[in-house]
Amino acid sequence: MDDTMVVKTVLKAIEDNDFDAARSMLTSDFLFSGATPEPIPADAWLGLHRQMNKAFPDFSFNATNIHPHGDVIHVSVALSGTQKNDLDLTSAGFPLLPASGKSFKLPMEETSYTVRGGKITRLSVEEVAGGGVMGMLSQLGAKVPQH
Repeated sequence: MDDTMVVKTVLKAIEDNDFDAARSMLTSDFLFSGATPEPIPADAWLGLHRQMNKAFPDFSFNATNIHPHGDVIHVSVALSGTQKNDLDLTSAGFPLLPASGKSFKLPMEETSYTVRGGKITRLSVEEVAGGGVMGMLSQLGAKVPQH
């Protein structure tokens, strides 16, 4: 499987709630950075997505513009979903957000996946105004801390 397909497969596995398949395509030293105060490892990143998928059964990355540049795959994403259930990101320091029925669609964010040996080792997200978890919470009407 080429590196671009590895990234597409992980994104699809997360959207389909197949976290075992997604985890199997991440290295043991995988790190996610850019949308969290500090880089987080694979299990923490997947844990956040488990909670997102529970709250937003229609969660989607809306991935476009997927192109390789060496061992880095660049992907544009615009996360979206409709909150049908409680959003529990208490492990990340946020209060429980009760189900609201509201939808969110984040602005386009550029991501970079580093692939090594057929597995993703790094995922970096460029911060954009109105993006990330804070943008999502804001669109859902939650009070968000000001930076």
